[in-house]
Amino acid sequence: MDAKVTRLFVPMETAYGANKVYLHPGHLHVTQTAVDITTVVGSCVSVCLWDRASKLAAMNHFVLPNTMGDAPSLKHGEYATDALVERLVKLGAHLVNLRARVFGGSCVIDAFRNAGSDLGSKNVTVARRVLGRHRIPILQEDVGGSVGRKLVFHTDDASVLVKLL
Repeated sequence: MDAKVTRLFVPMETAYGANKVYLHPGHLHVTQTAVDITTVVGSCVSVCLWDRASKLAAMNHFVLPNTMGDAPSLKHGEYATDALVERLVKLGAHLVNLRARVFGGSCVIDAFRNAGSDLGSKNVTVARRVLGRHRIPILQEDVGGSVGRKLVFHTDDASVLVKLL
């Protein structure tokens, strides 16, 4: 696949023109207003969640699958994805209404590409496991591969623009 391909996942009505937020690694953003959340992931993973009924949306950007002895933080996949769900529910989202999209998890280091247990794959596995535990369906995934991705999550309609880097 050409590394310059742009993919657009548009599940519902489209209406852009929102505020813009850049999401750094180890952070998350939760909103009920129309915002374009942008981030860049390689082996990192971003989970986008949306509740159509409440119009609440959120996105995280985590770096590592688990703590590896560190104190849990938003840079760790399990903690970051649980925090994303908890913050949405606290603001009024309902678990049964949440839908997910998962992006990233590339193997950007050639030496690990054939090992099958690269950091990107582990990050994707954690995201899937946590979403499964919360019974949140994953509507779309763009994961794996050997290149990074630039993401723009349009929270007003839950569409995500993905550009391979």
